[in-house]
Amino acid sequence: MGAVNNAPCIVVNNKKVLGIYNQSHPNEENMQKVIPKVQDWFKVKAVELGWDELKFSGGQCILENHLKK
Repeated sequence: MGAVNNAPCIVVNNKKVLGIYNQSHPNEENMQKVIPKVQDWFKVKAVELGWDELKFSGGQCILENHLKK
């Protein structure tokens, strides 16, 4: 997951979501599933990086950027 770019929408698959979470929590046991704890943390980080909206579908996350004209 990176800072907002010019893409209005990206999909982050479950492996990537888990990879980002686990990399950011090296002193914890690696998560194997995208559970609410992972989703909540991912949402906070996405907003901090400037994403306007996100939703989870299964283990993947859809990030949306409402581009201002």
